[in-house]
Amino acid sequence: MSQLTTAESTKDVLPTHTSRSSGQACVLIVEDNYLLASTLVDVLAELGYTPVDCEGSFRGALAAAETAMYELAVVDLHLNGESAFPILDKLIVRGIPYILATHTRRADIPAVYSSAPFVCKPYSLEQLRKAVVECTAGLV
Repeated sequence: MSQLTTAESTKDVLPTHTSRSSGQACVLIVEDNYLLASTLVDVLAELGYTPVDCEGSFRGALAAAETAMYELAVVDLHLNGESAFPILDKLIVRGIPYILATHTRRADIPAVYSSAPFVCKPYSLEQLRKAVVECTAGLV
């Protein structure tokens, strides 16, 4: 699958909502691959999570993690060659639970992050559902 070519490409094509005025749980998706991000939006909608805020760049994801309110985040560890660990640090400080959705092996993830729910790409709807349940302490 092709990578996004501009810093804000995902944001340009996917719905972005950072308020919870709809009363629905809001999720941050940090993913630089448009096809994966788009699929993840659909999968999370099936699980009852809309609206979503999709960020495909490190800068955009870091800003979102610093300022917006989310019920949870789904984070790819590599964004166009940049590590997402600083984004995870912001989520941790703000108490926002996250799921790691990545090709990276769990054994290669620093211990401070590796206890989070984890799905290895490519993942199924059921694997993601289990990770969401784990991440939200069964509130789904």
